[in-house]
Amino acid sequence: MKSSIYNSLMYWQHKLETKKLSFDNLFPEVPLKNNSKILHLELGNCYGETIKSWAAFPDDYAVLGFLRHVFFPSAFLTWLLRKEMKEFIIPDTPTLDMLDFLSKADHCQYKSDIPEMIEQINQLDKMWTLDSASLSAELIIMSGEVSERWNNSREFMLDYKYYLSPYIAGKAITNFYTEGEEFDLSDFEKEFGITTEQWIRSVSNVEGNAFMQSKFIDILNNRFKHSF
Repeated sequence: MKSSIYNSLMYWQHKLETKKLSFDNLFPEVPLKNNSKILHLELGNCYGETIKSWAAFPDDYAVLGFLRHVFFPSAFLTWLLRKEMKEFIIPDTPTLDMLDFLSKADHCQYKSDIPEMIEQINQLDKMWTLDSASLSAELIIMSGEVSERWNNSREFMLDYKYYLSPYIAGKAITNFYTEGEEFDLSDFEKEFGITTEQWIRSVSNVEGNAFMQSKFIDILNNRFKHSF
């Protein structure tokens, strides 16, 4: 297993400084770059809160660490105890220990899902041996598998989308807001602080243009960092 500062629950607990799950501004000390990695994350519990957010990461291993030690543990804890959980929190015990404990707990009503959760965590652990390019490919594949497996409950939503750069994420944002059947211009402008026309113009100007891609990153750093 490859050594990484991101492969540590303690690292993420220190970084987030709270047990309540948050995706906002995870790496404020690291400016967005052309090769920054972007996640769009969705968690929803019909008995508690719903979180939808964008998050930026310096590299693939930071993404893997966040998914392994923050996103999935918080999601799985709430999935298993959904009627008791009003908000998503980061478990303070190792994930596999937590799942083992809940498998024996009388108040856990969804124990049948635990073997698949263990399999998901083990799958993430195996990825630490991969090089960056291979890891990117596996995280993209996993995002589709996660949506198919875990995002099919009427009571719970668990999903993430992985983008290899801010530019690719920018195109996805444009497509989401302009092609959605229930597109609402005010939603976009409220979230990003810019008109859709300005955003589409910024995204469309960067394709195949290294200089404009750099300028696009400057725009994100200066105006939209709060959104990532």
